Amino acid sequence: MSAYTPRVIATHTDLVLRGLRHRIHCWGEASATPVFLLHGWMDTGMSFQFLADALAANWYLVAPDWRGFGDTQWDPNGYWFPDYLADLDVVLAHFSPDTPARIVGHSMGGNVAFLYAGVRPERVSHVACLDVAGLPDAQPDAAPARYAHWLDQLRNPERFSAMNTESAAHALVRRLASRLDQARTGFMAQQWVRRTANGNWRLPHDPRHKHVNPVLYRRDEARACWRGVKAHTLLVLARDGQLYRDWEPAVREDLMDCIPQLRTAVLECGHMVHLEMPDELAGLLGSFLTA
Repeated sequence: MSAYTPRVIATHTDLVLRGLRHRIHCWGEASATPVFLLHGWMDTGMSFQFLADALAANWYLVAPDWRGFGDTQWDPNGYWFPDYLADLDVVLAHFSPDTPARIVGHSMGGNVAFLYAGVRPERVSHVACLDVAGLPDAQPDAAPARYAHWLDQLRNPERFSAMNTESAAHALVRRLASRLDQARTGFMAQQWVRRTANGNWRLPHDPRHKHVNPVLYRRDEARACWRGVKAHTLLVLARDGQLYRDWEPAVREDLMDCIPQLRTAVLECGHMVHLEMPDELAGLLGSFLTA
C-alpha cells in the first residue's frame, strides 16, 4: 500500500491549559494569521492534515486535541461540555491575544465554535462549522433515566474494544470516511489508533467520553448563545450526512432565525467533510476567511 506524504509537515507542541497538558498541532508559518481548527468527538487535531495541505500556504493553522482526546491529557474528573469553551478561550488567548480569531470546527468542534462565537463575540471574526447545527432538544422527562444511566457508568466504566490487527484500524477509518483512498486511509489509521505493548491497537481517547452527559441538552440555551454571534459565519453541509437530510425546513429556520447572516454550502460527501473533500473545503474556506 502506498503511503500518504503530507505536503505541509505539522509541528507539535504541548501547553498546560487549565491544569491539563494539551497537544497542539500546527501547520504553516507562525507569522501568518492564525486559523483555529477544532476537531469532533473521538477525533484528533491531526485529522486536519489533508485540509492543511490545501490551506496552510496562506494561514497559520492551529489544531488542539481536546481534553481526553488524541495526545492531550485525560481529565480524572470526567468531561463537561463547558470545559471545551474554557479551553478554547485559553488557546485563543495564547495564539491570538489581541486579534479576533478565525475558527473552523467540525461536528462537536463546530458546536463549540458556534457557542463560543456567541458568548465571546468580540473574540471571533469568522466562524465556519462543518456539518453540525447543535443537537436535538432533550425532553425533561428523560432526566431520571439519564442520571441513573450516568451513575451506572460511574460504577462500571466504559471501555474501548481492542483491535487485533492494523487492518481493523483501517476498517474503522473506512467506516467513518468511506471515500478515502488507501494512502489516506492508512495515514488516518495512524492518527486514530495506537499500538499497545501486547501488539493490539486501541483508540487513544479516554473511554469516559462514552459516558452519557447527565445534564440534558437544552436547545433554547444554545439558541440564546447563537443570537450573540456577530462574526462572519459559514455552515458547510455534507450531502450524505444526517444534518443535510434534516436541514429543510425546521433546522434551517431554527438556526438562521438566530444567525441571520449565516452562509451555507453543500459538499458531495459524508460527515467527515475535512477528510473526504479537503481541497473543495479549502476552496470554500479560502474565500470565506478573507471576507
